[in-house]
Amino acid sequence: MTRKDGAAKQLNVILVVTQHDQDYFYAVMEAWKGTKKNDVVIFYGVDDKLSIKWSKAMTFADGQGNSVMLSALQGMTYDRNLDVALVQEQYKLIQKEFKRVPNKTFAYLKNDWVPPTWLLVVMMLLNLSGAVWVAYIMKNEDVV
Repeated sequence: MTRKDGAAKQLNVILVVTQHDQDYFYAVMEAWKGTKKNDVVIFYGVDDKLSIKWSKAMTFADGQGNSVMLSALQGMTYDRNLDVALVQEQYKLIQKEFKRVPNKTFAYLKNDWVPPTWLLVVMMLLNLSGAVWVAYIMKNEDVV
């Protein structure tokens, strides 16, 4: 990928090669807190001879708008060795199919209501009072 390609598509392709099992993918995605909106991340689980044992691909928002591309990227790795030709094939597919999720898709999150602290405290006290009252009734009525 050239700088010009990355700027034109607003695209950042990240390749991760490991000899760990598929749990490594989930651990890294958890540590990274997912991907950024311009990222396409491809993980390859390989053996000593670079034979691909598993692969996973991910984009922002759990692949929103890119699920077909992600499936195709994974399908391209079956019974293959990790080599430059494979990476180039995948890169061409990404250039052709990648759909960047626009910021306006998540604009509704900007207006989310967050309850004030005093309201949270009042609700916790009401909840605690209700729990104590139910415990008192159950004890006195021999419900338990």
